[in-house]
Amino acid sequence: MAANMGMNIHGGAYNFGYATGDAGGHSRVESGSAGNVAGSYSYVDPNGDLRTVQYTAGPGGYQARGDISVDRKTAAAAAALAAMA
Repeated sequence: MAANMGMNIHGGAYNFGYATGDAGGHSRVESGSAGNVAGSYSYVDPNGDLRTVQYTAGPGGYQARGDISVDRKTAAAAAALAAMA
């Protein structure tokens, strides 16, 4: 597994990121200062789909957007099981 990582901290602000670099890998980037954070992360789910989530956090709480729902294959399987009940 290959990995790349970087970090910078200056005057209370920071940013960092990493990427594993392999086909089923993970990546993340984040920056923050004065109690506010923004970033994103990606991963390949068990179905082989790339999932990416962007997020912010601060005084108003954590907010995520992007691929935050159940993946299509899992949702379809759950619906099929529910229909049999």
